[in-house]
Amino acid sequence: MEEGRRAADRGEKPGGDWENFGGYCTYVQASTWSIKGKQIRTSRWIGNRGTSEDKETIVRNYTTKSSAKKSVGTLISLSLAESIFTGSLGGNFSYEWGWEKSASFETRSEKSIPPCSQIAMTWTPYQRVVRVNPVFNVTDYAWNKSTDRKVLADPKTWSHSTTWRNRGASWRKIYSYGYYIDGISDEVIPGGRPDGREDKWQQALDRRTCAR
Repeated sequence: MEEGRRAADRGEKPGGDWENFGGYCTYVQASTWSIKGKQIRTSRWIGNRGTSEDKETIVRNYTTKSSAKKSVGTLISLSLAESIFTGSLGGNFSYEWGWEKSASFETRSEKSIPPCSQIAMTWTPYQRVVRVNPVFNVTDYAWNKSTDRKVLADPKTWSHSTTWRNRGASWRKIYSYGYYIDGISDEVIPGGRPDGREDKWQQALDRRTCAR
């Protein structure tokens, strides 16, 4: 709300010495784009200390991950981020991603392991970033030119409007473009599986520990 007030405060004088305003915030999508997330290991390391290629069944597990950050100020609370990016506070997200639908997988398959090596499976998630700008919707703006406490205490002495500082209809919504919130989450493909790329990590073992 304070961000919206500062955004609307450029050169506009208050209606009186005292002013109060009320309303509520919604969060409108400003832009969205896709990124590659951080590569993570999804299986344990399995080694082959023999002299020939080996095969092992490797189990992999992964669950979608979501996060959010603000352009200014402290960290955003998880409950507020969930309210924004699941659409309950005005967002309108027509794609499937982890904020709306958590997804996971567990797979197992046989992988070859070269001699004197160890392998593990990794997952690089494809993620979506959604940037929203808070919008303060004015429901009541009130002002009073008096500085007398008794006058201020009388509700009948206050003037009211449904726009910011009694401006025109376009001032029912206050935008703050310098303040935004980014939601980041894994994309989910049709069928409910996380979208991403699987790779195999391979590392050489110390030959002194392997068979000859």
